Amino acid sequence: ELQISSDEYAQWRKQIAEVEVDSTVQASILYIREQLKHVPDKTGETVKYDGTIQPTKMFWATANYSFFIRPGMHRIDVRPATEQVSPLEAATSLMLSSYTDGKQTVTVIINYTDTDQPLSLQCGTAKKGKLYTTSIDKDLQYTGKHPLRSLNIPARSITTVVVE
Repeated sequence: ELQISSDEYAQWRKQIAEVEVDSTVQASILYIREQLKHVPDKTGETVKYDGTIQPTKMFWATANYSFFIRPGMHRIDVRPATEQVSPLEAATSLMLSSYTDGKQTVTVIINYTDTDQPLSLQCGTAKKGKLYTTSIDKDLQYTGKHPLRSLNIPARSITTVVVE
C-alpha cells in the first residue's frame, strides 16, 4: 500500500487544483503518471496484468473533481464578497473553483490550513448544498446537506459542494 505524508498530500491537492482550474491537462492523466512512479517495473505492466487497483488519497482527491465536474460543464467566476485575495494567499488558505451546466453548480474548495475554515457561499437562490469531503480521515465522504451561508471547511481537506 502506498503511504503518503501530509505534506505530500497537501502538495498533491494543490497540483490537482491547479490542473483543474487551469485546464492544462486532465487530472486523471497526472494521477496515473504519479501512480506508475510507484510500480516496481516502472512500465505499468504490473498494473495492466494483475488487475489490482487500490484507492489512495490521490485517487480520492482527484474524485472530488472528476466525479462531479462532468462533460458540458463550464467554469464560472468565484469572487470574494468583501476583500480581494492574492494568488499567494489563496494557495496557502482557501482555494475555490466553480462549474455549472445550468442545472447544477459544483464548487470545489481546498483548505490548505491546519484549522477548520468558516465559509459563506451564495449560489443563486439556493439555501443548501450537498457536501463531499476528502481529508486525512475521509475518502470523498458525503456529509449531508448544509446551509450555504454557514459552511465549515475541515482543515487540510478538499470539499465539493453540489447545488441543484
